[in-house]
Amino acid sequence: YSAFETKDLSARGESVGGAVTTLINDESAVVGNPSLLGSIDKICFSITGAPVAFGLEDGAIYNMLVQGVYPIKGIGGIGVSFNGLFVNADNMNLYNEFTLSLGYGYALLPVFQLGATIKVQKWNLGSAVTGDGIDDVLKNGTITYNLEVGFLYKPQNDILISLVGDNLIGMNIASGKTAESIDSIPRSVKLGIGYISEIVRAAIDTEYEIDSKFINIYIGAEKYILNDMLRLAGGVKLLNIQ
Repeated sequence: YSAFETKDLSARGESVGGAVTTLINDESAVVGNPSLLGSIDKICFSITGAPVAFGLEDGAIYNMLVQGVYPIKGIGGIGVSFNGLFVNADNMNLYNEFTLSLGYGYALLPVFQLGATIKVQKWNLGSAVTGDGIDDVLKNGTITYNLEVGFLYKPQNDILISLVGDNLIGMNIASGKTAESIDSIPRSVKLGIGYISEIVRAAIDTEYEIDSKFINIYIGAEKYILNDMLRLAGGVKLLNIQ
């Protein structure tokens, strides 16, 4: 994984294959599509912990995600997200990434919503590799800022169309200052369409990675049963299509 390449997806977002720009209207909208915050009418909060990668010879990569949203009647919804990525080996911490996001969404019209999220992103080497001889920049890492914007259009009650731009500033997070050391945070644009009904909720998102020129496709669906006590969901990701 490149720095800050992993998505800030909640358990629900992962369960629908990452197709979140129209489908997930809860606290994870702060990083999925901030325009959805404008239609949330209750306080939401979640904590998600998950392995990003097992199978390493002597370690693993873990992700911890805390998200919440607070709606204000007539003003919109405010969301907060904190994401931590931890790389460990031999029970020692090697590398960390942290992203703090603050988002706002507003329903400008009954059929149109918009929103934006400001991100503060930081990486640093773990305690196991920050002994003597390690440069201070590598020990402390770097702090950068980024921006996500989202729009949602409802041509009819059961159809949603979304447009989301993520990491639009794409700031350099490398420790070096030379041209060869530049490592910009990946920028992307997503176009999504969702079908929302009492029978099923389904969506497809198509993502274009501006810097790598890759295309990713996310397809997912979910259905609530037993008086909304149980949710069935599934999804698929088609990644790095050239």
